[in-house]
Amino acid sequence: MPHPLEHTDLYTRIIQAGEGYPANVILSEYGPKELVAMSPKYYDRNRITTWMSGVVLTHGIERANSGAIHSVILARHAQIPVFFIAGTVSQDAAAKLAMLGARAVNSPDQMVELLQKK
Repeated sequence: MPHPLEHTDLYTRIIQAGEGYPANVILSEYGPKELVAMSPKYYDRNRITTWMSGVVLTHGIERANSGAIHSVILARHAQIPVFFIAGTVSQDAAAKLAMLGARAVNSPDQMVELLQKK
């Protein structure tokens, strides 16, 4: 089941739009009827999306213990490059991101340029 339940219409449209090729996918470790209202399950979602990514770019983090920071930790453990958009995160979050090895960039384009130089 979608969480929050207000997203049921979006969930249904994604599934319906995926009929044919290429298919849309809703990926979850939970069955279609299971309620996913408990916040620890957000960490599962973060793990799935992070590990499916080749790079992580984050922005707008206010707290140094947010779910986004959790995703950054997961990415670093998986040796996935992590970037954050400078000036969009709090000082505490920027310090934590830097400690975790995330690199500050001014734009997504700058991130792409840095990745292409490798």
